Amino acid sequence: MDGLRGVAALVVVAFHCFEAYADGNRFNQILNHGYLAVDFFFLLSGFVVAYAYDEPVREWLKRRFLVRTVKV
Repeated sequence: MDGLRGVAALVVVAFHCFEAYADGNRFNQILNHGYLAVDFFFLLSGFVVAYAYDEPVREWLKRRFLVRTVKV
């Protein structure tokens, strides 16, 4: 997933670089829909963050609620 995030970031950079050379007509741009890579990048980033923090958060919640129930 990190590789796809990198590709999406490069597509956004290329879209902005080539946008300067367009003649004003959106259909003449080399990367017509490069702006969609921003949404794709954020979608993948959400999955990466959720995957990275899924287990630690579950363990923290278990410890948090077990400690609260034992103390009360």
